Amino acid sequence: MSGGIIGWEGGKATGLETVGLEYFIEGNFTSAVSMAYAMEKGLKKFYLLLAEKTDSPENKELLNYMAKLEDGHMAKLSGQYSEVALEKEKSSDAIAEGGVTVDDFLKTFEGHLTNISSVIQVGMMFESQAYDLYSRLAHKADDSALKSFYLNMAQEEKNHLERLGKELSKRLA
Repeated sequence: MSGGIIGWEGGKATGLETVGLEYFIEGNFTSAVSMAYAMEKGLKKFYLLLAEKTDSPENKELLNYMAKLEDGHMAKLSGQYSEVALEKEKSSDAIAEGGVTVDDFLKTFEGHLTNISSVIQVGMMFESQAYDLYSRLAHKADDSALKSFYLNMAQEEKNHLERLGKELSKRLA
């Protein structure tokens, strides 16, 4: 982050890279695309839920902005794949597919959502998981157009991470 490797103070990421992902991709999916759609929908709900809970206009603006980015991803997935429309019909109002409730989600992450910096860090964890998913899908794609689509989605997730990283650096400064 700020200061690059020179400013690094020895901190390390801990835990599995899949922690929390079950809240966004749990369920039965017809394809990786419908799973990706569910993940994007879950990320949107995550940001909107936290935007409702904050009193800070600046934090609310950031969280609503991140939710709108997920709308864009859902639209791209729906535009690229007609099967996503079917998954949209079946989706619930829970935080994600699989019936996970908002309360369960908050209980799981309550210790990690104590301030806007920690909220951003949890958001970065989920955005990293989305980046990883799209990168893996691109790697597995045989069709060049499909590969390009997934690489584009991965790049957008990387852009989300960069935005969140800048916001985190701003708040930690």
